Amino acid sequence: MKNTTIDGFSVGVYLSAASGEQATLLNSTIANTTGYGVYINSGDAVVRNMILTGTSYGLLRLAGTTTHPRNLLYGFSTPFSGTSTDDTEVQKDPRFVDSANGDFHLSVGSPEINAGLDVGPFVATDMESNARPSYDAFKMGAYEYMDANGSFRVIDWTEKR
Repeated sequence: MKNTTIDGFSVGVYLSAASGEQATLLNSTIANTTGYGVYINSGDAVVRNMILTGTSYGLLRLAGTTTHPRNLLYGFSTPFSGTSTDDTEVQKDPRFVDSANGDFHLSVGSPEINAGLDVGPFVATDMESNARPSYDAFKMGAYEYMDANGSFRVIDWTEKR
């Protein structure tokens, strides 16, 4: 899955695969979930450059191997279960333009701007066919940030890159 937005469901993505099979989730936005952002029941998964927001579980892994660098999780009572946080993951408000009305574009100063991993040819454009990366660095989520004047992100002194 890539360049996808999912909004307002109990479960954003449910993965169940045979042992040794791998699912890949790239540059998508899963917002306002009430149960699980990504629920990995079985199989292996790569979760990269994702934005997950909700109230209960962000990333739940029951079986298999999961690698999940450079994601943003926000609002979950349990951001990670069955896996530990990767030190490149961010737990901050994503600063969407208007999440309540389904606009998941990034606003000025969003922590996802220029914070994603290079996913090269796998995700060459965003959900609106804008080239990835814009302004020299990949973004997290389904949309690239397209305003050259605001293509920066707010960082913390302790942030690892």
